[in-house]
Amino acid sequence: MSKIDCAQDLPEWFDLEKYRGCEHFDVNEWYRQLLERQSLFKACACLSDPDSTEKWCYDWYEDAAEEFREAPLELSPSLSDIEVKRQPVRALRAYDLHLTASEEMFALGAEKPNDVDYRILFKDSWQTEIEVLATGSPYFQPAIVVDLGANDSTLKAAFAIWLAEARKQSPDFSPSRSKPNWRRWARYGLLPYIDLWIWSMETKTHIPDRVMSSAISSYDAGEANLRKTVVPLANELMADLSPLQSLVALQAAQATSANAESFDE
Repeated sequence: MSKIDCAQDLPEWFDLEKYRGCEHFDVNEWYRQLLERQSLFKACACLSDPDSTEKWCYDWYEDAAEEFREAPLELSPSLSDIEVKRQPVRALRAYDLHLTASEEMFALGAEKPNDVDYRILFKDSWQTEIEVLATGSPYFQPAIVVDLGANDSTLKAAFAIWLAEARKQSPDFSPSRSKPNWRRWARYGLLPYIDLWIWSMETKTHIPDRVMSSAISSYDAGEANLRKTVVPLANELMADLSPLQSLVALQAAQATSANAESFDE
């Protein structure tokens, strides 16, 4: 493994000036930016794992990483734009079913769509509940049916019963109670850190904490602060963005409610 000795030895694409503007991000933009980085992070991890069967990583990662590093805050249109607007309760999309089929396909050991008979996926489908797992999302997304012929109070009562049972059966998917303190992330140098972290994984290069700390922010908060604050935060976010997604969804719901009340007046 190679080693970086000073900030001047960092890759040519890395320039802190490219990250000016982070301080103006709202929670939606932070979520969008981190979704893209989570995809890159997971793809890079797949490439580093000799036992990985995730072949999509090889086709996508190199070009995506190059484009991303050229302008790290200027993201191309992608599924992240849809995910930022996704609400916890929403209409099922055809794409959700596509993801489900893909998950099942890989579970059957197939690497290409032609390697699997999709009729297998629908065997005994009359008694099989659909479980939708979005790519890159660690949380459970079941598909449910809502009878709009029922009145609202009946629907709310029925959903409460269903939700209690779903939580009981899926304890590993309990929601986080902590609220992401995203307003501090620009000052921490979170995005520069994650981008250098991904590059170091890709190139198998060690970046010492003292070099990383001086590189990711206009002021150097020191190695101890990096290890105590930035490193665990980045690890947490790359593993699970659901707390941030919940905050985005809550703000969207509140805005919708406020607009509806304004319209009623």
